[in-house]
Amino acid sequence: MPITRTQSGKLPPPPVIDVDADSDSSLTELESINGIDSDIGISGGSDLDDPLSFIGARGKPPAKRARKGIGSASKGPQKTVRKRGGKLSQLPLMPLDILYEVFGHVGPAELISLSRANKPFRRILMSKRSMKLWQDAIEDAGVPECPTDLSEPAWANLIFGGLQCQSCGIKGVAKIDFYLRRRLCNSCKKRSLLYSVKFKSRFPDFDPTIMELIPYTNTGGWAHGHASNSKFFWISDIYEMSQMLGVYQSDVHMRKPGAKKALDDFQASRMEHVAAIIISAHRFVTWHNDAGNERIGTARQAKQERKDAIIARFVGLGYHRDDAKQVVDRDEGRSDRLLTEKIWARVRQQLEPALEELKAKRRVREREDLVRARQQSLRTLYKDFKKRLVPSQWANLPSDADLLQFAESKHLVNLETDDPLSESDLASLMEELPALTSSWIERRRDEVSRKIPGGAPNTGFGGPSNDVDGAVDPESLEAATSIFVCGTERCDVRSLTFSHNGREPLVGLSHALSHVCFRPTYYHWGGQREIDPTYTSQLIFSDRGFTAMSSLLEALGLGSKRVMRAYLDREDPRLVCMACKRKPMNGGTGRMAWSWIECISHYLSVERSHGVPKWRQLTPEQTRHVKQQEGLGQFLEDRELWTCNHCSAHFENLKTKQQVIDHVKQVHEIPRPSEGTDFFIDPRAKRPPAQRVMVLMQDPHPPPAHHVPYTPTGQLPPKYSNYICKQCPTSSTRRFGGRGIADHLRAKHGITDPGPEHFGK
Repeated sequence: MPITRTQSGKLPPPPVIDVDADSDSSLTELESINGIDSDIGISGGSDLDDPLSFIGARGKPPAKRARKGIGSASKGPQKTVRKRGGKLSQLPLMPLDILYEVFGHVGPAELISLSRANKPFRRILMSKRSMKLWQDAIEDAGVPECPTDLSEPAWANLIFGGLQCQSCGIKGVAKIDFYLRRRLCNSCKKRSLLYSVKFKSRFPDFDPTIMELIPYTNTGGWAHGHASNSKFFWISDIYEMSQMLGVYQSDVHMRKPGAKKALDDFQASRMEHVAAIIISAHRFVTWHNDAGNERIGTARQAKQERKDAIIARFVGLGYHRDDAKQVVDRDEGRSDRLLTEKIWARVRQQLEPALEELKAKRRVREREDLVRARQQSLRTLYKDFKKRLVPSQWANLPSDADLLQFAESKHLVNLETDDPLSESDLASLMEELPALTSSWIERRRDEVSRKIPGGAPNTGFGGPSNDVDGAVDPESLEAATSIFVCGTERCDVRSLTFSHNGREPLVGLSHALSHVCFRPTYYHWGGQREIDPTYTSQLIFSDRGFTAMSSLLEALGLGSKRVMRAYLDREDPRLVCMACKRKPMNGGTGRMAWSWIECISHYLSVERSHGVPKWRQLTPEQTRHVKQQEGLGQFLEDRELWTCNHCSAHFENLKTKQQVIDHVKQVHEIPRPSEGTDFFIDPRAKRPPAQRVMVLMQDPHPPPAHHVPYTPTGQLPPKYSNYICKQCPTSSTRRFGGRGIADHLRAKHGITDPGPEHFGK
């Protein structure tokens, strides 16, 4: 026998609520809320004491599940699987006053999501009694007050309802058109907006006054979001207003009483309504832009705070701040979420390997910087040491690069500590420098001396010979035939007399030992740097230079004598290379006049074209003329190549000759300074090239004149030749080509069959 509710005293369980129905419906259609209370059974002044008073009437029974199986063969009891409810599954069953309390603590976006959750929440939030919730949520969110033409839910949906286009539903539409009260994508604007100028052509039968009664926007579909002074109307608004206006116009046409006044009142109210929309839209656009900028600034600040927190944690673990900042900016610079312990564990696991790699690179880089700083300290110390010596001794001292190759220097540079060199370390090296430099000079001299081939006669252009005890004659080392060249890659040193890019010959042992390479530099991110700061000059004895000097001494009549470099510098002869082709000059031909050292350099640089050196010394008159044209004396005096030999005032600060002379007179009180004793040209100075002079040559045994062979009529000499006309006066300097000389003889002298007697080369 069934038990009734009266007998049991228990109520049946509440019906199941369909939570999926109408959950995605839009809120834009809920602006009119006058009939909501009547729909859910609420009178105008009653309270909703029971939140489920309407659920029992409208709730649906649970849907029947279809049997699983194949045909009618599947029989037997079926196991019922119940869906496990979520944590908020009992929220719809809570009393209404508690729901209102919960709803009062959420924002507009959350209210919109709740209204879309299920029908009960939708009916509650869309009732008139819930409008206060929307108003408070909108006010707390900092949104302007709801306009009069929209309800609070519709206004909240426009602002917080998501980034979907309200026409086609496409996502990613961030900009709101407050003039049309819609969120629209560009495609819908292009499709559904009408430019005011095209109204008559699109709607020829519509009254143009419709455009005054509906809102418009100033941003078209093709404007890429930029406002203008044009008006664009939503086409559906035009149709709706046409129908509304048609009703009033129809009443006027039917002569109904008061129809004309009703039409005028309607138009006036609509115009006021449009004006209010335009004014409020200006205010809303300004607020929306400011809010967007503020939101961007807030997000940027949150991102920076998150990055600072991550960097601070890595710094606390012992990593360098710059390394942590580089890694965080690269990999964690886009998130603005608050850094929690869980997020920190993930971030540390992802970024720590990259930090370890940067840490290793930083250690290498810091070590390189420390080594460079120590090397610079040694260079500074070496400069102070040089200033204590006589300036004439500077040329034979090791270069800075050679100093860094000393074992004592390498020991100080490569100390395992992370500190710069101390004063005691530098002081101990300063005490050792005199012995170290003297030992280096002796080793360098012996090393270079051994490169000179021995066994040749000790005269003239023979190499230096060994004495009985095996020692090399010191004078032979300084002979002019002891010629070296620098084998260091990219050495960029030029002699002061060079006018070309030839290699500088180092004549004599002293000149060779004073040579210092000037290597080109390159530009790096860290500034200008040398290619290899630890190079050492590689001196090579030049057999070709020895051959050139031997031939040059023969041309000077000194082949049987031992000649020193100082003698050649003092005599300063001028010669020409007879192996070079003569060049046209001043109506004749000539050759370049070289100094003796430039002759050697010239022969070294033209190895392919000059097999055997051939020189001719200029006459005394030609030599005086060439030197006068060169102006080398004044050229050297005006260059900053000079230094004092009594002090270090011009150390790395060379001056002109007159400036150094004045310094010697005033500071050292020497009334008549002597060049070479009181002042001199720094042999290590990088010197610019001098101007060279062409010399008109008249060979003592000129070659026979080269006549152009006779050519029959119609055959012309080669075009590249230079020809003169023998029929013209000898004062004529005119030159002709192959066809030109034939045309000239025919036109000027009437010779139609020219031969060698008519023109020459």
